[in-house]
Amino acid sequence: MARKQGDPPTIHAVETGDTLFDIAQAYYGDGNQWPKISAANGNIQPQSLQIGQQLQIPAVDSPPPKGFEIEPLTAYTFRTS
Repeated sequence: MARKQGDPPTIHAVETGDTLFDIAQAYYGDGNQWPKISAANGNIQPQSLQIGQQLQIPAVDSPPPKGFEIEPLTAYTFRTS
């Protein structure tokens, strides 16, 4: 589960175990809002997250991205070696 690092809009530093779904859940209370975070970061794909990466977290009331549709999300868990 992602750890909230402030109130949106803010920057989130990706930590071990973070997923876009979990990050959206932490900031918006709804993991299905992950495409909003993806769109704010150049349409980053869940499998592209890297530990330490800085993500823009849009304001809660920011509009959803164009063509926003909830699609199934494959969970990716990041671990350090």
